[in-house]
Amino acid sequence: MSRLGGLRFQHTLGGAPNDVVLHINLQDLTNLQQQEAVGILGVNLIYAAGHHLNSADEFLAGLFEDLNLSRLEIDFVGLKGPVFDSWDNRNLHASLVTNGYAEAVAFSAEGKAIPPTEMLYKKALVLAPGLFETASELHDN
Repeated sequence: MSRLGGLRFQHTLGGAPNDVVLHINLQDLTNLQQQEAVGILGVNLIYAAGHHLNSADEFLAGLFEDLNLSRLEIDFVGLKGPVFDSWDNRNLHASLVTNGYAEAVAFSAEGKAIPPTEMLYKKALVLAPGLFETASELHDN
């Protein structure tokens, strides 16, 4: 089951707002387990917004504390605001996969990260076999 949630916060008193929007896929089988996972994620999000803003990797690790892929998957993170201006959005989404917070992420043809369900839901899809190397660094062409 997919869900979208987020947080708006001010990092400095009277400062500009910062927004975090998460797209998650719940993996637990029962509603009670799903509610617990969302509750843990919500507390982690609030804590990370106050204490883990030094880097994107630190922020994501804070979000996923006491959680794992068997409980939920974070496949999209939308960030807006002055706190996140120096963060690379593409590297952030690639690290969702490399750090084990998501099975996959999706990018539009323009290179913008989007929730995979937005790209794939009720769309015709062709799968072609191929061999791909592991992405170690992202760079513009």
